[in-house]
Amino acid sequence: MAQNAIQSWTAATLEAAEAARCLAMTTRDCTALRALFRADAQWVHSSGKVDTVDGFLAKLASGDALYLAIERSELSNRIEGQVALASGIATIDALKEGASHKLRNRFTNLWVLEDGVPRLIWAQSTAVK
Repeated sequence: MAQNAIQSWTAATLEAAEAARCLAMTTRDCTALRALFRADAQWVHSSGKVDTVDGFLAKLASGDALYLAIERSELSNRIEGQVALASGIATIDALKEGASHKLRNRFTNLWVLEDGVPRLIWAQSTAVK
């Protein structure tokens, strides 16, 4: 097991993982994001487009997609053994291909503990009208 390994999920460890994800996205910290993702993770955008970890990080690194601010609300979390599910509403200020967007998405993120390390394996957003 890794040093500082988490033995099991708690609401606090799930919130810390989600907060780290949002911070890494808004600061374009692709190294931190890669450490949070499991290698085979998939990201389903609110448009329905599906990205691999490499595809998602490439868009972020290139500046094609920039997340300026992410505010989460209506949070609901479930923990079942080594699996944790985080969901809620994300209000996002973003730039895509230079155009400003204000997004309001319902998100569902599936996390697992691998050797005591939180890893995001599935992220999915749906636009809220």
